Formats: sequence, C-alpha cells, structure tokens
Amino acid sequence: MSVVVGYLAGRVGPSALQLAVRMARTLNTSLRVATIVPKPWLPGSLTQPDYEQWADELAADSAAEAQRYLRKVSDGVEVSYLHHEHRSVSGGLIEVVEEAHAEMLVLGSFPSGRRARVLIGSTADWLLHSSPVPVAISLASTTPTPAG
Repeated sequence: MSVVVGYLAGRVGPSALQLAVRMARTLNTSLRVATIVPKPWLPGSLTQPDYEQWADELAADSAAEAQRYLRKVSDGVEVSYLHHEHRSVSGGLIEVVEEAHAEMLVLGSFPSGRRARVLIGSTADWLLHSSPVPVAISLASTTPTPAG
C-alpha cells in the first residue's frame, strides 16, 4: 500500500508534495511520486528517439525537483519516483494507483488558481469522479512548513 502523488516539474507546487507526505505519515505507508508523460502516437516513428529523450528529461527533472523539496520534509517516509506513459494524465495516474495498490491519490490544485485556494482542473475533475481510491487536492502553493 502507498500514497501516490502526481507531480510535474514547474507545474505543481510543493503543496501537493507536502500534503502527500502528511497523508503517507497518517496512513503509515510509503509515498510514490508519479510523473505521467504523454505516450507517443506513432511508435517507431523517426521522432521516437527525440520523444523518448524529452520524456526521460521531463521525468528526471520532476523527480529532482520533488527530491529537493521532499528531502526537507519526508523524514521517516519511504519515497520512490517513477514515470509512466499514458495518453492522458488522469488515465496514467489511475494505472499507477492500481499497480501500486495505493490507498490514496494526491493532486495539486490547478496551477493558475489563487494562492491558498483549490481550483479543480479537468484532470482533477475526472479523477474525483473516476478514481478507485480517495483523492486529496492540496491548496494552491502556500508557504511550506518543514514539519510536513
């Protein structure tokens, strides 16, 4: 069992990571930080190597950004990082949740929402209605606390 948090470098603030750590501690479980990258439409095309490099860089950047933040707040929580290809972020997160036998999915508020508010985007909306596990949505980025 684990908590899964969807994370994408530069798009999701640390509030989703902070909430995910709190949930993992509360549930006494591990945390999986998942970056969903678009699945290529035409496998084997000439652009596939460029796409694969871009997807790997996006996943690495997301993991590095999350690690920088989580290093400060995740003491005592086992954290792993993964990237998953899917045609939609919501579909990819559901696959990760099912593969991980997750207890909860954590998302960040839509990035253009007002600070300390929740703005639900299309991905979160779809997951709120379709997720096989409870979904928690963090407030738009607030000042993180080291207590986690």
